[in-house]
Amino acid sequence: MLATTSTTLAQLEPCPLPDVVIDVPPETVSASRAIASDYGDLFTSIPGTSQIVFANDEGEPAMVVVRGSLPPTGWVGATERFGIREVTGALGPLADGMWALAWAESPDRCDAYSIFIYPPGTVDDARRVAGSIR
Repeated sequence: MLATTSTTLAQLEPCPLPDVVIDVPPETVSASRAIASDYGDLFTSIPGTSQIVFANDEGEPAMVVVRGSLPPTGWVGATERFGIREVTGALGPLADGMWALAWAESPDRCDAYSIFIYPPGTVDDARRVAGSIR
């Protein structure tokens, strides 16, 4: 007879909503469209995070700001460094034409931020976003 055990993992409390302001979003972001808060994909369904999803004209994600995690996948190309809120962040490409910006303001999990720019976003969109965050 096999003995079985189970372990209950503590559920992570969601981080507060991201407290960043982006003055220059990608051109694909529509001012008139929003996505339901239960939208989920690889980048928006990380346990314990909170996010703000910006839609394009078709109601699909154009940009997502996540608080509580750095990107869940690795860079697929060279990254660039940028200054943000008194720390250094990284900007680079992910798979499938995605671009990401990431930084951590302290070791606390909820001080880690990621911004994902969905295709057809470009490196220039990512640079403009990085330069306009406050």
